[in-house]
Amino acid sequence: MKTDLDHLPANKQRELDRVKQIIFEEFEDALALGTMSWKKKGRIDKIILYGSYARGGWVDEPHTAKGYRSDFDLLIIVNDKRLTEKVDFWEKLEDRLIRELAIDKTLKTPVNFIVHTLQEVNDGLAHGRYFFMDVVTGPHRVVRAIC
Repeated sequence: MKTDLDHLPANKQRELDRVKQIIFEEFEDALALGTMSWKKKGRIDKIILYGSYARGGWVDEPHTAKGYRSDFDLLIIVNDKRLTEKVDFWEKLEDRLIRELAIDKTLKTPVNFIVHTLQEVNDGLAHGRYFFMDVVTGPHRVVRAIC
């Protein structure tokens, strides 16, 4: 697995750093009031960039008639299955990413993310699920790894 983002222009690298910061801020906020042991131990293990930005085939043409822009596709890996619940842990992140893109204009690239545990990823690979196979065998980059 490649871990560098050198193939991306500097502005996209900075934007991914900003996205990463937002992800961690919102995740910490979602866990802040947790009293359960599993919540207190909750963490993001990895954020994996996959898709067109990982492959180097993204489109960034907002100035054309179609105004198309590829999105950052991110796989967020957490350490507990309960942390994958969208409403409880990820809805505010999704709202904030949309707000920073559409209203605040602090982001220029749309962000699409999914959340799984490492166990789910490994199970998906063991069962040959296309998505996980594509992420693992295709060109992708680790945006953030905590080990």
